[in-house]
Amino acid sequence: MELKPQDIVVAIDLATAEAPPPFASLKDGNLSARAISARLGLSLGAVSQSYKRLRTLGWVRTKNTSNRANTSAMREFFIHGVKYYSQPEVVGVGPGMASGWSAKPLKGKSSMVAPETPYVWAGSSGGARGEQITPIHPCAIRLALANRHAYMILALLDVMRLGSFREQGEAKDMLTSLLVLADDKGDLG
Repeated sequence: MELKPQDIVVAIDLATAEAPPPFASLKDGNLSARAISARLGLSLGAVSQSYKRLRTLGWVRTKNTSNRANTSAMREFFIHGVKYYSQPEVVGVGPGMASGWSAKPLKGKSSMVAPETPYVWAGSSGGARGEQITPIHPCAIRLALANRHAYMILALLDVMRLGSFREQGEAKDMLTSLLVLADDKGDLG
């Protein structure tokens, strides 16, 4: 079964979600497929198919009707595979939501210096101006706007996709910490 870019965003949402009350499922202590569908702007069928692919790949485990992200499997792919799976397309210079080391949640959290011309997600209404790149999937922008923790992971994925070896090394350490934090919070495991 082939992994789709939207599956990566669904897995990140599941790994970082805290289930706000309007989206809390009665059956599931985390988020229901319906809640993820509403938040990401994907159809319920698309989210259900993502769950199916993610279960097949070992990224999601289902226990007692509850979906849990396997952050160890996610981390392995993010660190070693995402740069080969999805190369962002540079589409020009313009406004967008900052990504990579220029993303607001990452400023000051790394020894890496944000580039003078930051990377921004094309098609987003962020306050930054820079070199526009395509996000891993268009719904990633909605998730980043709704969830700071997910925004950090998505921005670090762009470092893994675009950065130098040294930048990727630092991003790897931060991704590991963020995904371990998701496990420790009990949101997923």
